Amino acid sequence: MKNITYNPLFLMKDGKPWLPISGEMQYSRTRREEWRESLYKMKACGLDIVQTYVFWLHHEEDEGEYDFSGNRSLRDFLQEVKNAGMFAYLRVGPWPHGEARNGGFPDWLLEKGWSLRDNDERYLAKVDEYFGKLGEQARGFMYDDGGPIIGIQVENEHGGPCGGVPGEAGQEHMRILRRILEKHGFSAALWSATAWGGASTGGMLPMWGGYPEAPWDLSDTELPANKAYLIREGRNDVNIGSDGGKRLDAADTIEGFPYFTAELGAGVQISRARRPIISDRDAGALMLSKMASGVNLFGYYIFHGGVNPIGKHSFMNEYRGYNFEPGWTSDVPELSYDFQAPIREFGQIRQSYKEMKLLGLFLRDFGDDLATLQTHIPADEPTDAADTEHIRWSTRDDGQHGYFFVNNYQRRYVMNVHTAVNIEIPLKSGKLKLPEFDLHDGDFFFWPFNMKLGNAVMKTAKASPLCRINNTFVFYADGDPEYDLDGDAEILTISRSEALDAHKITLDRDYLFISDSLVIKTDRGVEVIGRDTPKFRVFPDLTEAPKGFERVGEENGFAVYEKSIEKVAHSVGVRSIGKGEYEIDIDYHGEANNAFLQIDYGGNTAKLYHDGEYIADNFYNGTMWEIALERFGYPKKLKMIIEPLKKDTVVFLEKRPTLFFGEAKEIYDARVVAEYKNMF
Repeated sequence: MKNITYNPLFLMKDGKPWLPISGEMQYSRTRREEWRESLYKMKACGLDIVQTYVFWLHHEEDEGEYDFSGNRSLRDFLQEVKNAGMFAYLRVGPWPHGEARNGGFPDWLLEKGWSLRDNDERYLAKVDEYFGKLGEQARGFMYDDGGPIIGIQVENEHGGPCGGVPGEAGQEHMRILRRILEKHGFSAALWSATAWGGASTGGMLPMWGGYPEAPWDLSDTELPANKAYLIREGRNDVNIGSDGGKRLDAADTIEGFPYFTAELGAGVQISRARRPIISDRDAGALMLSKMASGVNLFGYYIFHGGVNPIGKHSFMNEYRGYNFEPGWTSDVPELSYDFQAPIREFGQIRQSYKEMKLLGLFLRDFGDDLATLQTHIPADEPTDAADTEHIRWSTRDDGQHGYFFVNNYQRRYVMNVHTAVNIEIPLKSGKLKLPEFDLHDGDFFFWPFNMKLGNAVMKTAKASPLCRINNTFVFYADGDPEYDLDGDAEILTISRSEALDAHKITLDRDYLFISDSLVIKTDRGVEVIGRDTPKFRVFPDLTEAPKGFERVGEENGFAVYEKSIEKVAHSVGVRSIGKGEYEIDIDYHGEANNAFLQIDYGGNTAKLYHDGEYIADNFYNGTMWEIALERFGYPKKLKMIIEPLKKDTVVFLEKRPTLFFGEAKEIYDARVVAEYKNMF
């Protein structure tokens, strides 16, 4: 078995540098039947580790009555993670938050009237009992036992603005929780705690974060420029948990520990008060900034959206009006936990998935090199996120070779254009001049210098490395890559848009697939999942045409394959039945593997019903609402109720609907799109 350790800079696996990616997928918010496919989708994006909150509320809704069945089976989920060849990182709380009611505490626990999240012996006794049940679920899945669990996060944001006891009492509380977990058989190579906001860590690995927006913020106006897009040495993000008060005096780093993250947001959950729209570029630029700042473990929150289970007594979302911890005021949907994540609540792929895949493919093949490199940030680097004038850049290098990073993207701001930029990098052998370049608003990228490519050295390049396909090194660039290569190496250059559609699949050897569809390798073979005719380009050529596919030609060194399918065209009818109430009729024409109802509407919130059962909800933010129809048995008739958005509704929206007679409560358009899955 490989040993996992860390030093003050990076992780090591079996004594070798390791720079993995972790992403949150919450088993109790995800349909059990979809766990397997979802895990393989995450793995195809370059993720190595699946992190998951464990919600006490989901398992012990009534005191003494535990539920680990169906979607709530932690044990079955861990088995699926193991089957997929991935690692698991458990975030066990007991207070995990995650936009769950009571922060994930059961109602009955709050009704005790005890002091919670501190060292009250009555509270700790209940935690002991609960952790014992979790230990039974996780038994045999610890890494030392040959299982997937390599990490355990204790509590969440404890002792900062999000509650818990501060100071030494908080530090001791964290140590007590770890001892209870160890008593019940939990062991891990990585024990961690969130560190932002001055939270207590109990001496464990501090984990940091950063989000493109803060929908938990109490304001209904534009937020100040977000420092998450700066390239900086500091690690603390004051926006996280800011509804509990910003801790501007919180430590910006903790010495002696590597820069690891648990919550880098490729999306955010919208709330009743704030409805930001997170784009793929918002996500990609944030991750580039963090890589440029020295992050050596990427933890995405949340990577796979989900749906809140419905409880026996109430909904399980975080909302106003329930008497849980003072200061928590974020209303979120009762059911939807889509989070605008790379993989959405019903398993759909967002464009941000492709941005994350650029990073994932690179780190899979070159992360062991990047992990060892020190971060060097110029002394005059901008420190004000509202500074749109000056160039933000850094290097990660060892004095001889490394990578140059630049970010000219700031969410909701227009950045200055820079022409004929010349940058010199100080190395041990002297200054290295990079190729001259123009920098446009919204650009973010990284280039290698003195990068080893087999026996050759890429001295400079105006292109980014993507992956290695056998003996070929794949780079992507828009425009002339201008390679300065010392020696011989096989290089394949594709455009950035092609790189976004690239998938690396290992069969008898490595292959690079380029397709609008998602191409993933599972335990059953290669699956092509998309909403259009199954088509892909592949390099090198396959030894034989996949079953059902035909080789239709060549294009720029790639073989082109296509499959003829009978596309379906479902029809939708919408009828108003009252103020803000609609009936939606769906006629299915032909069969697909899945179908998604897309609804373009104006309003404040919306709910969907099938045969009187409440099945889905949405907070309007100006984007298309999409619902998987397969999940509900392909219903033919649905009812939608829209809560109107009125002229005086207090809410932050980046995109507002048109108001008629002072309010919006209309369906503008509805359609059904089919999804096809093909395997070989």
